[in-house]
Amino acid sequence: MDLIMTDFLTPSDREKLKTWSQSLKIEYRFKFRASIIWKLQVEQLSVTEVADKLETTSKTVRKWRHRFLEKGTKGLLDAPRSGSPQTFTLSQHCELIALACDQPQTEGESGGSWTVDELTLEELDQEFKAWCDDRNRQSITIKWQFTTANACIKLHSLYPKLTVEN
Repeated sequence: MDLIMTDFLTPSDREKLKTWSQSLKIEYRFKFRASIIWKLQVEQLSVTEVADKLETTSKTVRKWRHRFLEKGTKGLLDAPRSGSPQTFTLSQHCELIALACDQPQTEGESGGSWTVDELTLEELDQEFKAWCDDRNRQSITIKWQFTTANACIKLHSLYPKLTVEN
């Protein structure tokens, strides 16, 4: 049987949890986590009762209870993730947000609003155009490794062999 949490909330923690669990403007994951602690702490429900009310598992309730007991309300925030570093720099992230705030120039399947795929393609298109403009401005030429005649000699195995019949 799961134990009910004893009341040890500070007034500021209590206010934060109340605000987060009842807010309509906070991200759902934070609202959900705060609701778990609110129901355990203030409503004095057991882990299984909270899991039933919030339609989640007891394991999830215990996880957030444990994180809250260890770190307080800071424990309800996302933990740092391992893995590959960020793909976008901060400035690229800001540019993408600015782009997303503009209306798309053509209305596609999304009906005049951006989809993730459209945003990514639009940003890549803008970056490619900027790269081309920069290269053209600098008059950068391409240095080919060999001539067409050398290509035929070096890549002869890729070309079909033709024989002429008389």
